[in-house]
Amino acid sequence: MSHLASRTVAALLVLAACGACGSSPAPALVAAPAPVASPDVIALPGDTNGLYWDAAEGALYLADTTHGDFLRWTAAEGFTSIAKLEGKLSLGGIVRTKNGAFVVTSFGFGKDGAVLVIDKGTVTPVPNLDPKRLRVGIATGPDGTLYDVYFTGEGHMAGDRDERKGALAKLDLVQGETPLPLPGLGKPVGVAVTAEGIFVADQTSNSIVALKGTTITTLAKDLPSTDLLVALPDGSFVTGGRTGTVSRIAKDGSVTTLARGYEQARGVAYDPAGKRLFVVEYSKITEHHKLHIIAAETR
Repeated sequence: MSHLASRTVAALLVLAACGACGSSPAPALVAAPAPVASPDVIALPGDTNGLYWDAAEGALYLADTTHGDFLRWTAAEGFTSIAKLEGKLSLGGIVRTKNGAFVVTSFGFGKDGAVLVIDKGTVTPVPNLDPKRLRVGIATGPDGTLYDVYFTGEGHMAGDRDERKGALAKLDLVQGETPLPLPGLGKPVGVAVTAEGIFVADQTSNSIVALKGTTITTLAKDLPSTDLLVALPDGSFVTGGRTGTVSRIAKDGSVTTLARGYEQARGVAYDPAGKRLFVVEYSKITEHHKLHIIAAETR
């Protein structure tokens, strides 16, 4: 058996559900050790980064950079192509607007950065964007406002952290980006928005910073790594990263390791009804990328 086939994933996510107080045990997200052939580990068609879970449809949406496909996945139907995204480089995070359209970032490697709107199979780039901005993370606020994060700098691929200049912006699908006051970012790759504020995962400092009104705080620092960010119903966050560790960051900043042993952990999404966490494992070594599903159990 190969190393990948024999590798196991151990995960524990305590979800503090609303109203779950007193002595009753909190539900926990637990993944039993499973080989790669398990239904909980699904081979991806290509290089996938961002994920979006649609609770109303009970479907997962993802963008396949390898084949330029925007895909829909369900356990019953598998992967279905929704739209073609040919020629777009390194597709990133995914959100859905109130009118049902999807919005996807395209990294572009400093030459062809973009944000794409996918509506009923039609793909339209957002106008008035700087193509040199490298975008990965994108999020929707409770009021429907869109936010993205980006960074610039000649050192972005060589690892020269001093050359990276990151920013958080409000995104308008017609007018473009309006930067927001969140200084000190190097390589912001994840963003999530809750009623409490805007939270950004910075890969340069391996930290999560928060903008709450005009107040800037650091929620967590010295994380194993960071990547795309998802907010959970209890107000905590989950992120992956280059070290292959998936971490949960609680509202008080405490950090729990949910899974480790991946080559790289990228996009994350959460299904609150099914109590399932979806994680993209990216493999530069084998190029056999996988979707891991960590199921919930009550302890």
